[in-house]
Amino acid sequence: MGKLDFFVDCSANAAPEFQGRGGEQIASLIVNILSNLFSAKNFDLTQLSIVAGKKCWHLYVDIVLLESSGNLYDACALATKLALARARFPLLSVKSDDEGQIEIDFANETDEVFKLNVESLPHSVSVCKIGNNYVVDSDLKEESVTKVRITFGFDNKANIRYTSKDGFGSLDPDSLYSIVDIAKNSSQKLQEFYIEAISTIDDKYFSN
Repeated sequence: MGKLDFFVDCSANAAPEFQGRGGEQIASLIVNILSNLFSAKNFDLTQLSIVAGKKCWHLYVDIVLLESSGNLYDACALATKLALARARFPLLSVKSDDEGQIEIDFANETDEVFKLNVESLPHSVSVCKIGNNYVVDSDLKEESVTKVRITFGFDNKANIRYTSKDGFGSLDPDSLYSIVDIAKNSSQKLQEFYIEAISTIDDKYFSN
C-alpha cells in the first residue's frame, strides 16, 4: 500500500490572518481535511504499491497558499484531486536476486507510464450558515460572519464520505437536512466541472 502525505504553507503575504500562528492553525485544518478526504477508505492506495509490503510510492502533496479569497478547504481539495489525476508515474521493472534483494528499474521509454484511478475520490463542499441562510463557495466577507461551517466529502455517486464542522454555532435537524441537500447538489455540479477539466488533459504532454 502506498503513502500520501500533505503539507500546506500559508504565505503571510496572502492574508493578514495567515501571519504568526494563525497561518499554522489554518494549514493544520486543511491538512486534516485533506488527510481524511484522501484516506485509504476513500482512495485505493494499493495503486501506489510496487512490491507488496516492501516497496511503494510515497507521494507528497505540497500546497502553497499565495492568495486567499475564501473557501480554502474546497479549493485545496479540488486542486489536490486534479493534481493526482494529472500525475503520471513511470512503469517499473522489479527483480529479485538469489539473496532476496529487490532491484527496481525504470522503464526504458519515457512514455511508458501509468496514472492513478481517482474517479471515486471525494469532492469537498463547504456550506456556511449565515443567519438563516446557507452559502456555498463563500468569500472572505461571508466567512467573517459565518457562525458554523460544515464540510462534506462526496464521492462521484453523491455518497457522503466525510464530514467536519467548525465554528461555534449550533444546527437543528431541519437545518442539517437542508445543508446536506445544498451540499449534495453543489457536489454534483463540481463533479461535472471536474470531468470537463480532466477531459482537457493531453496525455502527450505528460509523456514528453
